[in-house]
Amino acid sequence: MIRAATITTTTPKIFAPLLVSRNGSGSLTRWFSCKRPSCSAPEGIPALHHRLTGTIAYMSTRMPHNPRLTILCALAAALSISACANHRATNPNPLSVDLAPFVQTRNHAVALVTSAKRTFDPQSINQLMLSYTDLEEKANAYAGFLVESANVDSFDPAKNDAYAAQLRQSINAFNLSYATLSKSAPAPSRVANPWLQDSWVPAFARNAQAYWQRYHNSLAASPQTVAMVTNQIKSETVYPNFEDIATESARPQH
Repeated sequence: MIRAATITTTTPKIFAPLLVSRNGSGSLTRWFSCKRPSCSAPEGIPALHHRLTGTIAYMSTRMPHNPRLTILCALAAALSISACANHRATNPNPLSVDLAPFVQTRNHAVALVTSAKRTFDPQSINQLMLSYTDLEEKANAYAGFLVESANVDSFDPAKNDAYAAQLRQSINAFNLSYATLSKSAPAPSRVANPWLQDSWVPAFARNAQAYWQRYHNSLAASPQTVAMVTNQIKSETVYPNFEDIATESARPQH
């Protein structure tokens, strides 16, 4: 069994956090803890990986006579990254939780259109395209507002309420169109629930400013987090074009 190394007076200061406690019995993995950087932070694992690989490289070039310490460091790195990955798998990104109803409705709409393209007649498909295109425009406009809000120092409640109201109205219009066209479809819909939920929209709109305030506190200090938030909103909420839905699949939630 490999035993932990002991700090000596000749050890460079950079290695002090990597090594064990004063009596030499502590854990190497403490320095690689998910708390620094946080696994829950979007940049946590990449930042942690960068720090680990940099330290291992330093050890390899500056201390070639001590391969045991390098092995211990590499082992601790692997264990720590694995623990962080498991932590993120069991603790979803908070932003994904906040966006969940938006994403679920988007995925449901894609599933309904996919089913319609396989069961509706051509004329009905063209009619459904009109209502879906309106839904796409309203949803993407709201998503665009959220992205824009992540990049500015203020939040416009009036715009937020307007985008939310337009989205809910468009969801209802799509539901009515789909229900009407389904009645004359040659084959029944393959989707178990052919109705988009809209009850989440008012609550989402009411909490949007609170969401913005929460994330803006971190956005102001981290351009990297700004980019992560905006990219995540775009990738998870943006509706595809109607003609692209034949091969479109539901986006998995994180």
